[in-house]
Amino acid sequence: MDDSQYPLEANSQANSQNNSQLSAADIAHLRQKRRRIRGVILDYALGVAILGFNPWEGFLSWTLLIATIVILKMLRDIAVLWGFARGQDLLAIVGSFLGAMSTIWLSLMVWGTIFVMSIYLPIPRGFALATGLFTLTWGLGQATNQYYASGWQLGEKRWWKVRKQRK
Repeated sequence: MDDSQYPLEANSQANSQNNSQLSAADIAHLRQKRRRIRGVILDYALGVAILGFNPWEGFLSWTLLIATIVILKMLRDIAVLWGFARGQDLLAIVGSFLGAMSTIWLSLMVWGTIFVMSIYLPIPRGFALATGLFTLTWGLGQATNQYYASGWQLGEKRWWKVRKQRK
């Protein structure tokens, strides 16, 4: 996936002003940060999907509780990686909320589709829960990532912190 499709910040005018001041190393550091966050999201999504293959009957509530805790931990880890960036406008907040709601709906639809398919095809029923949890974790991670990315300002003080962290 090409990193050039993601904006460095939500404000494109400030972005164009700051890009002239950014070195190639700073831009490479941002790309590396985005890759690392996508990797964290994928790791958590795969872990929760494996958890969804729980083979024991009667432990669905425990599986969902553990998955919820893991997803909340992932959301916090994404916030930590972005440095708990603030400054999101109302549009970013509404977009993140709608992204979370649509992710929940999509994961329920994926779960339902695979569950119905498992009635007619030889698909293990645990696969339905695993795909639903994977979709939920991936989507919530991406929505949270975009939320914090939109608030990450590229001001001079912020770049000093980035340069100090890199060293």
